[in-house]
Amino acid sequence: MLLIASACYFLGRVAGIMMVEGLSAIAVCTICAYMYFGARVISRFVFHIFYLCFIVSPPENWIFVGTRPIKAALSDWAVDLLAFVGLPAAQAGATIFIGFFQLQVAAACSGLYSIIGITAIGAFYIYIRHGSDVGYAILMALLIVPFAMFINFLRIVALIIITYYFGDGAAFHFSHDFGGMFTFSVAILFLIGLDAALHPFIGTLRRRTRW
Repeated sequence: MLLIASACYFLGRVAGIMMVEGLSAIAVCTICAYMYFGARVISRFVFHIFYLCFIVSPPENWIFVGTRPIKAALSDWAVDLLAFVGLPAAQAGATIFIGFFQLQVAAACSGLYSIIGITAIGAFYIYIRHGSDVGYAILMALLIVPFAMFINFLRIVALIIITYYFGDGAAFHFSHDFGGMFTFSVAILFLIGLDAALHPFIGTLRRRTRW
């Protein structure tokens, strides 16, 4: 396993694929620690090893291909909502037309980066709050993914409305100065509220199931 991980690291380093290089480096360190300390010690650091994977960014071409359908869907939903309330909105792919303005939905608005960031924050919060409850952590992560997409949908709608009424300059400043802060602030509040409501219910359900 160490030879395979080292070979993958070498190939990732030579080819310049940071994702392969980063994951292979984590694997090499984990295998060496296992060989030196044993499985009992490594089992105590499973979460920490998993958390290191969040520092590895996927390749840009993967992001471009993976976010294309998400961008198109979010653009379509935003235009349908605005057209329903009477605004002159139209859409072609990831491009949105509102009045005399034209907006391009970028990869940052697709939700992928928010999903990664919010999942990382959520995993850390759940680990600190509930220890090593893996099943509950997976459930929370699955609930975070659609919520991150919904928050980005609201962000796109807000940018379109700001552009229509105040111009593209105001939308640009909102997106770069407050967009990310708004997304993660709402996500953290949602995470805390969801945990407060869901964890007692899951605990009661587990006790009844065991009984």
